[in-house]
Amino acid sequence: QQRIIDENSSYTYVRPHVQCDGQMVVIAVECGARNGSTGNPHVFTSLDGGATFTDKLIDTEQKLVDLQVSGRRWAILGNDMYWYYNMHWGNVYLTTSADAGQTVTTQNIAPLVLDNTSWCELNYMKGWNGNAFNYHPQMTLDGNVINVIFRGCAEALEDTSPTNDRNHTIFRRSTDFG
Repeated sequence: QQRIIDENSSYTYVRPHVQCDGQMVVIAVECGARNGSTGNPHVFTSLDGGATFTDKLIDTEQKLVDLQVSGRRWAILGNDMYWYYNMHWGNVYLTTSADAGQTVTTQNIAPLVLDNTSWCELNYMKGWNGNAFNYHPQMTLDGNVINVIFRGCAEALEDTSPTNDRNHTIFRRSTDFG
């Protein structure tokens, strides 16, 4: 038994996930302020079966949803969702590492319009009222293949009010690890 996270700080760690492949053990936790605000995921990677860990802080604020490991690769899935006067928007983030956490890449994989902006964010920025958001993401990882599924809006200006429920199940697939 060993302690890899020191809880004696102004932060709290929630939503722990653990996966392994051979001697590589990966633990991902969401780090948030003790006041309950969303934080950034920390990913702890061990190449010696859990005897020692390295820590990588993901610089994109998000709620940790899923962790998958394949060989020396790992991927975490996260999202954020904002609710403001009946306007809802959100993002789905995929963070990957192909080298056991030495380097990481984070991208917003919600349907994008321009400059990494999702339809959902665009709806909010334009002041359009509607329930445009992405939620319930899940993923699989097998070598270089990542499959992600989530519910969300698929088109700009789409009326996604609860009475019309045009939120779609969206499938994203990458065959080159992101």
